[in-house]
Amino acid sequence: MLSNNEIEPLNALFPSPVALVTSCDNSSRSNVCTVSWMGVVSTEPFQVGIVLRKSRLTYEAISQSLQFAINIPSTDLIHTIDYCGFISGRNRNKFTDCNLTTRKGRHVRSPLINECTVNYECTVASIINAGSHDLIIGKVVATHISHIINSNERSAIIDKVNPLILCFNEYWSIGKSVGKILII
Repeated sequence: MLSNNEIEPLNALFPSPVALVTSCDNSSRSNVCTVSWMGVVSTEPFQVGIVLRKSRLTYEAISQSLQFAINIPSTDLIHTIDYCGFISGRNRNKFTDCNLTTRKGRHVRSPLINECTVNYECTVASIINAGSHDLIIGKVVATHISHIINSNERSAIIDKVNPLILCFNEYWSIGKSVGKILII
């Protein structure tokens, strides 16, 4: 059995989905960062939460503009995900460095990443102080799913998206389905 000293508290909860969050500040400067602390917080209205350190450039841009985009990357973007999680947008253009192509959203100025098969446009519903980080709750105002996905074949969606999760500082793919929710 592992003691508390053998596992960093930040890594104790697992698994966490991985996303590329894009932002655009009030001067139209765009940035992308990797986020692994996120999830759905409400279905009506559809809202998601992301957790960011207050010192991050992405946090500053979202605080200014009150909007952002969540882009779901596949496993073939693992090097981009790692780079965008450790390199600051203050000094580098991560879109250029990672050869990411972008497009405009319908409702937010934050760019959508073409290499990601799912993109969510979000407006900030609230920002909650959570200590060293803040929980940013975004109302999803538009969802974009790549044309390669057939929404009638739900199992094919996971195969096509091929999303990543982070667990104990390692990236993992999701793997195969082991069952469906049973409603009693």
